[in-house]
Amino acid sequence: MQAEHLADVVGRLARGEQVLPGAVAVSGVPGERIEAAVAAVQDASRRWAALPVGEQWVLEWTTSSPGRARRR
Repeated sequence: MQAEHLADVVGRLARGEQVLPGAVAVSGVPGERIEAAVAAVQDASRRWAALPVGEQWVLEWTTSSPGRARRR
């Protein structure tokens, strides 16, 4: 549930939509990380819209997920 809520909040903010008061706090993610995610989504949206027809765009996600233990 938390991931879906966070994705909804970030998506709404990236599109300039309103979010319910406290929605960011309820996510449990620091505001600066949400702001960074919003900026990344907005940048990706602009780049996607500017992609010429027929050109491919390879996505790489290099950000680690805090709180998740890495398997060794």
